[in-house]
Amino acid sequence: MRVLRKHGIRLKLQGQPLDVLEALIERPGEIVSRQDLQKRLWGDDTYVDFERGLNTAVKRLRAALGDAPDSPRYIETVARTGYVFMAPVTEVLVSVAPAPPLSEPPPSRRRWFWAAGGAIAASAAATAFINRNRKGEVRLRKLSFGQGTISNAFFTHDGRSLVYSARWAGDKWKTFHQRLNQTQPVSIGLEGYGVAAVSDYNELVLFAYDPSVSAVGTIVRAGIEGGPPQHIDDNVLSADWALDRKNVAIVRSDGVEDRVEYPKGRTMHSTRGSLSTVRVSPTDGAVAVLEHPVKGDSAGHILMLERGKPVRRLTEDWPHMVAAGWHPTGQEVWFTGSRDGSTTALWAADRAGNIRMVGLAGMADGTFDVHRTGQVAFVKNAARVESTLAFAGEPAPRDLQHMGWTRVMAMAARGSVTLFDESAEAVKNVYRSFAYFRDSRQIRDLGTGVAQSLSPDGSLALLIDPEDRGRLILVQVSTNERTTLQSRGLVYDSARLLPAGQRLLVCARWRSQPNGIPFLAVHPVQGGDVAVLPGSEGYAGAHVSPNGKFVAAGRGRISRWDDWNLPPSPVELNETANLVGFDSQGRYVVRVAVRDSMGTAALFPVENGRVLSTPLWNLKPADPRGAGRFQSLLLATDGSAAAFSIRRTSSELFLAEGLA
Repeated sequence: MRVLRKHGIRLKLQGQPLDVLEALIERPGEIVSRQDLQKRLWGDDTYVDFERGLNTAVKRLRAALGDAPDSPRYIETVARTGYVFMAPVTEVLVSVAPAPPLSEPPPSRRRWFWAAGGAIAASAAATAFINRNRKGEVRLRKLSFGQGTISNAFFTHDGRSLVYSARWAGDKWKTFHQRLNQTQPVSIGLEGYGVAAVSDYNELVLFAYDPSVSAVGTIVRAGIEGGPPQHIDDNVLSADWALDRKNVAIVRSDGVEDRVEYPKGRTMHSTRGSLSTVRVSPTDGAVAVLEHPVKGDSAGHILMLERGKPVRRLTEDWPHMVAAGWHPTGQEVWFTGSRDGSTTALWAADRAGNIRMVGLAGMADGTFDVHRTGQVAFVKNAARVESTLAFAGEPAPRDLQHMGWTRVMAMAARGSVTLFDESAEAVKNVYRSFAYFRDSRQIRDLGTGVAQSLSPDGSLALLIDPEDRGRLILVQVSTNERTTLQSRGLVYDSARLLPAGQRLLVCARWRSQPNGIPFLAVHPVQGGDVAVLPGSEGYAGAHVSPNGKFVAAGRGRISRWDDWNLPPSPVELNETANLVGFDSQGRYVVRVAVRDSMGTAALFPVENGRVLSTPLWNLKPADPRGAGRFQSLLLATDGSAAAFSIRRTSSELFLAEGLA
């Protein structure tokens, strides 16, 4: 029996395509001629349409491996000659326990299989490998069958049911209770909320996801049977039940600093980056939390916090960290992520920092929960970031979907050029920037860099070096000529070209104080000193008026600098709003969250401190299914075009047995 597995999952492949794979991995890195493959598949005395048959076999093999002939990862075509298996191949010896002896003990049986590229296993004698693992094999069961997004799923105390939150196509967020011996979940009647944790007493902590219900970041508690939720706290990013099953541990954010509080109100750790997924050990109250050094970036590491002890890292920085949770023994922190920028998996780190892969490679890329029975509930996401461009005078918006993580960051006047970046598996999770041209609809690769800003005419793009956020890169869009700007002793959160193109407005921290409060500053592109704007500490972003005479900044609060040497003046509005940019008249354009309808962001102009009633733009994705919150909203430098990015997620809930 021959078996092909990818990321531990058995693939449907047999016959001639599998014969081709065997022939290639027996000679990795060498050209296997088409004539050799012909003899292998058909022999010398068989008369068939060899050319078409071999092409079909190779095509089916590539489809099974997810390979592409124009950008191969496994099989390279040598024109008119043959094929080369490109990935590294390791021959592994597997021992199999013999059957009980009848008289003389039989010799030990051993079998070989090959592991290729760290992801594929195949063998002409893989039966032995399967027999060895039959008792400990992982069994998967799919539990959800709707179209939409699932946020979290947790076991109840007895492990016989799950509580999870989902937003199915076009519906609001709802929380469901599903018994594992039944096929249909039951809504517990909490619309607009998403479950954050479940206690041993089956009490829930939930987030308010709907602004019409409560402010974003509000957590409440409720029983599993439903009923009116009770307010706990605001400005919370993550929460878990404390060891006493009565209080909670939280990650709180004030827009400048994220901090772990355990119990609520008592700070254990804080950072100017971001924190996510706080989890309390079920045995001794130690706290695990994901820390991301750069806000908005999924790269990060796991911290272990214990009262009275120094903060410890359990992992190095990984390019992608998703979620974390304790194993019921309290000896390991399990987490989902990617170690090298490739496929995500479920991993474990013990308290000494030793790392091992648990499994579910290619499956576990979302949240999960581990029960003491050994069952694992996990969310499998097919996620992408999509962008939409809207131009004044055009009847319909344009979709911009390039490599799967398309995040728009800046637009030139009239939207003539849009700057965006990609940071998913297609670019090995290393930021890469691109320019989209409105008239030609062409895309130009600008090279590595985190996209930041464009000059008003779209001729210059400003990027942050992803390897060193203390370096800025200026790119000539038409020629790709790159200039690394002089180091200023700063670490940049964001950077913006001023209209004349000779100076920069940045949100940054001093490199000597990497955990300091970010501030706004202006400095020349070349030469000159850094001028910190007075009173700008803690502002997360800034916008420059079209004529370049003043700066407005803020999120929920807007301040204006008319003189960069003087403190700002507050901008009083009749509603709480977030600044998005300016229109062609130089008026503020803002988003008022409570005015948004489901899946829509409306942008309103401001006159004399009042947010007008008629929006300039109503921005929404064409398809609401699986659409999450807006990741970016921006206006062209003259307000005549707009763009946004959303994360679209299609989720499935699975139950795994045999992992823990």
